[in-house]
Amino acid sequence: MESKKVFGGLVLGIVSVIVLGIILTFVVFDNGSTEATTENTTGETQTVETEESTAEESSSSTEEITEATETEAVTEAEPISETQQETADRTSCYGTWKPSKVEDGLTGEEISFNEAFGNDFYEIENGLTLSEDGSFELVLGTMKSEDEGHGTFTINDDSLEVTYANGKSDIFNLTKDGDGNIIYILVPRYNFTVYFERA
Repeated sequence: MESKKVFGGLVLGIVSVIVLGIILTFVVFDNGSTEATTENTTGETQTVETEESTAEESSSSTEEITEATETEAVTEAEPISETQQETADRTSCYGTWKPSKVEDGLTGEEISFNEAFGNDFYEIENGLTLSEDGSFELVLGTMKSEDEGHGTFTINDDSLEVTYANGKSDIFNLTKDGDGNIIYILVPRYNFTVYFERA
């Protein structure tokens, strides 16, 4: 009888331990799931916050770049000075021109300035200056007299009618491109034609 009680107690003890073990397993497992879920939820929240922060920073950077570009555009759109406007107007003959090539007046062949005007040509500051008051200054090789170096002019469509201070008159032809910009002023000098381009 007593051995049955002992045996029954052992069985009951073993069953109790097994049941307790199962209960603890469920509790521990459940606890781990809760913590994992909490950590996961926290991670997602942090990720969302980080993405929102990055989006705000990106938007802020874009606005700064846009503002900088607009400032540069305003700076570039500053009014052009009168000097720049005169230089930009390629249809106008006013200003300073420099000799760029010379042709033989009889053959039309290009020759050197030394052949046309002698070895001293490059020692002189050669040029043609046309002023808005209708006066001009011409330095080209050696002048026969001071009166040949200046005078007055009037503008026609494709030429300038010039009158030197000594009373001699001449025609300076203009070479233009398709937009009406002046490329060359052709100055006849002795038996040569000198091409002047904008300085």
